Amino acid sequence: MLSHSGGWRMALVAVVMATAMATGSCTTMKKVIPGGEPSVKLVAGQELNVKSDGTSLGSLHVRAYLLKDATGFRALSYEDLWGQRKLDKDAAVLDMQEDVVTSSSEKKLSLKPKKGAEEGKFIAVLAGYAQPEGDTAWRQVMDIDSKRNTVEIVLGPKGMRPATVK
Repeated sequence: MLSHSGGWRMALVAVVMATAMATGSCTTMKKVIPGGEPSVKLVAGQELNVKSDGTSLGSLHVRAYLLKDATGFRALSYEDLWGQRKLDKDAAVLDMQEDVVTSSSEKKLSLKPKKGAEEGKFIAVLAGYAQPEGDTAWRQVMDIDSKRNTVEIVLGPKGMRPATVK
């Protein structure tokens, strides 16, 4: 048999739970992301998107992707990624943001997965260099997690420097 004080505690817990369920407070709690939303900080150098004859175009089109799988991004060619946008229709893409960066500037692209989508595991960056130096100059893929999900990329004359994940 329950004591009088024990029954009082049980009743109080039941009332609190019923109130929470009735007001919907349990279902409206926001998911807290320890590192914040994934983002890419783009830092452009003084010389940006330089052609082989030495002329600087002064601006660069950049896309940042939040991906659950990076296989497709790594496999597609420069032309496929820029021209046909095959990756944009891929189920692995949770979000894509793009912008044009000018010389000696900084921009931040915030990546927000679609509602109900799983958490992104990779940030991929694609830069539209006129004449990039090699395969790693125009694209990079970085592993992220919930605590380290901010990527900083320095955009140089003919390619990106290796990214920093924070």
